Amino acid sequence: MKLFYEKGWQIKMHIPQEVWNAYEILVKKGYDKFVLKENTF
Repeated sequence: MKLFYEKGWQIKMHIPQEVWNAYEILVKKGYDKFVLKENTF
């Protein structure tokens, strides 16, 4: 959602800090199969 907003593809949405922290922990643990990378656009 954060990247889509930055690209202008959707409206800005509030992402609670604890949700963002959980996302970052999961990505660091390897749960990134469906994570969009900024440099893929």
